[in-house]
Amino acid sequence: MSWNKDLNMLKRALSMVLLLCCFFLISGCAYSAINKDGYGFFRTGDMLNTRIYSQAVLLKDGRVFIAGGKIGDPKKNLTFWRTTDTTEIYDPKTGIFSYGPNLNVPREQHAMLTMDDGRVLIAGGNFWSYKEGYNKINLDKKEKYSHIEIYDPKTNTITLGPKLADNSIYENAQILNIGDGEYLIGTSAGGMMPSFVIYNSKTNTLELFHNGLKDVIKDVSHMAYLGDNEIAMFNQLNGKVDIINKKTGKIIRSAMPNIKRFVSPVKHLDNGKILIIEGRGKAVEHTAEIYEKDANKFRMVKAASNLTWYQVKKLSNNKVFLKNTQGTEIFDGNNETFQLQDYNLPARCNAFVNINDNTALCAGTINYWREKSKKSYLFKY
Repeated sequence: MSWNKDLNMLKRALSMVLLLCCFFLISGCAYSAINKDGYGFFRTGDMLNTRIYSQAVLLKDGRVFIAGGKIGDPKKNLTFWRTTDTTEIYDPKTGIFSYGPNLNVPREQHAMLTMDDGRVLIAGGNFWSYKEGYNKINLDKKEKYSHIEIYDPKTNTITLGPKLADNSIYENAQILNIGDGEYLIGTSAGGMMPSFVIYNSKTNTLELFHNGLKDVIKDVSHMAYLGDNEIAMFNQLNGKVDIINKKTGKIIRSAMPNIKRFVSPVKHLDNGKILIIEGRGKAVEHTAEIYEKDANKFRMVKAASNLTWYQVKKLSNNKVFLKNTQGTEIFDGNNETFQLQDYNLPARCNAFVNINDNTALCAGTINYWREKSKKSYLFKY
């Protein structure tokens, strides 16, 4: 009887171990360590708010500016689950987040870019709250949505800039530095009418970029400035790249990837080459390609794992960070290889921004849109 009792207890213990293993596998915890040998994810200070769909940029002084997104805890009270106008500033020297000035209007899924003069250009986005839904905002706020905003780190102030030339709200906006103090702001993804404007930081003016490219291009998911007045625009429906002449607004050449790609992450490498990764659909899973300007062609590069990436972010030294809940991988553009790491953080980063040559900030984490955390990490690579 005693032996049977011990055997039953052993069976129950093994069952618990198996259940725990299954739980961690389902949760995506492929690795027990979040860092190893000085590399990986290391805890830093907590954010002041749990956020999702916020944006973050590196300031010239080394701090990180984080703005907008959704805040609140939908598991506790959906009424306060809403787009915010609040901002936070992270100081890597102290590891502390502090509040910055408020935006003039709540924004989420907007675009931000640190300009050459150190100020931050903010444009586009949308608004949502549990009570009102998307863009159910008063006329005063809707009017402000069609304006850009400028954050000045020297004065720690945010001012309302000029109005977008075509009076659009610019959801899913992008901002691209095209030189000489000019910044291309555009949107056309998701079936929206294409519209592109130029912001001149020297004159603080906005004007349509060649009639907004309305008769030239659509469904742009990513833009990259190649120099020599050439702008690469990637089509989100098939991965095709069209090279636009900055001076004329005309397509001067195009190229198709080897595999048709839908909504594929694209990153402009330090060496001028462009990496396009996966996309939606079985045909593109675990594949990647490199676009080279001089050859005007895509070529295949070998992927290192069978993981599907949720986050693809630019690092320093010609490297790219790829992550999902099951693994972390780094693409080295110098030798064009993917390296699967033996550590992982089983969550996505709310905002991810590179800080220096070997460190990036993961500001807040997300397992699911209703599973958010203020916990933040420094990623060492």
